[in-house]
Amino acid sequence: MLVPGAWAAPCALQVVDGRVPGAEAGLVLGTPALVPSSAAAVEGLRCLLAEHPAQSVRIEVHSDALGTDAHNLAVTQARADVVRDALLAGGAPADRVVAVGYGERLPRFTERDDLERNRRVEVYFGAVDRPALPPPVDEHFYYPAPEPAPVPSPSPVAPVEPPVEW
Repeated sequence: MLVPGAWAAPCALQVVDGRVPGAEAGLVLGTPALVPSSAAAVEGLRCLLAEHPAQSVRIEVHSDALGTDAHNLAVTQARADVVRDALLAGGAPADRVVAVGYGERLPRFTERDDLERNRRVEVYFGAVDRPALPPPVDEHFYYPAPEPAPVPSPSPVAPVEPPVEW
């Protein structure tokens, strides 16, 4: 049984309010492969599943707003599946591992300078399921609507004096 709050597992990962921050930091994704330094996080998640047979793990992968919604959904799902496949290859039961790619649909940051921070992995442990995919995010959520281009004012024209007759 899971204890509310924070608890440490003999697997060297800590579960805090249903999240596994150590695994999140350790799961560094390439495009879309795991990097070698991710092995410890994958092993820790596999160990948590073995130690707590009534619990499941959900891997969520998020992207920034660069690219199309369809592309970001496909890339993040492929990255989440890579983590899931690594867990399954290590012996984790398939019915207890959920992988979800959300693309750009659940941003945490909206300021231009912080958009890269939306590229993240979140790992949940406990009674997890696959939540519904939220609708696409309006691109103006990230980037404010452009200001209309200013209409140039007519350049001042010197008045024309009538011709002088001699």
